[in-house]
Amino acid sequence: MERKIIKTMALLLSMSLLGGMGAAAQTKTMPEILATDVYVGAGYTVGTFGGVTFVASGVLKNHDLQFNYTMGVNKTPTVYWYNAQGNVDGALRFKRNSLEMKYGYQFRPWKPLAITPQAGFSYERLTGSQQTGLYDKGNGADAWCVAVGFKAVYTPVRHLNIFVAPEYKIPIRENAYYKDVMSTTDKASGGFAIHMGLMYSFQFKAKGGKK
Repeated sequence: MERKIIKTMALLLSMSLLGGMGAAAQTKTMPEILATDVYVGAGYTVGTFGGVTFVASGVLKNHDLQFNYTMGVNKTPTVYWYNAQGNVDGALRFKRNSLEMKYGYQFRPWKPLAITPQAGFSYERLTGSQQTGLYDKGNGADAWCVAVGFKAVYTPVRHLNIFVAPEYKIPIRENAYYKDVMSTTDKASGGFAIHMGLMYSFQFKAKGGKK
């Protein structure tokens, strides 16, 4: 499932890139990333827990404030919870949803390209689908992480942007059930992830106005 999503995303990114290069060649006008803009978009996150990611970002004089929401797709193996008598209280498989806020400063080494080092916080929450038993222990368990990384944005045509954003998450607070699920399934509480996808930029700059 995840491989199919990644292949589809890669195909869409390649088509957007090739289409944008063709359009730029025809018009002989190179699109430009602006110092002030608003972006919204979506993509896929590859990592310990993969998922569909929605992005909103506001850039003011190259200062970038970004919000991400990742809806988990990958599930853990089944986690069994036992009572004092050794009987199974419940068994669940978990997905992880994440809400992030990150700040960065945008550098524009080339008109259609921007690189933004980023740092911020991520709230992680587990959602469990019950397989058996009466109790749903671990459902709603959460953690807070510090997130560091960078975002690369390329605009092949005006308003359309391709983004790739690697990051590393470091847990700073974990619920006890969250720790148990992570250790039981050998999943990383934080770890390395890559967000990639497409964004629409509004480009409010008036004709002849400042960039």
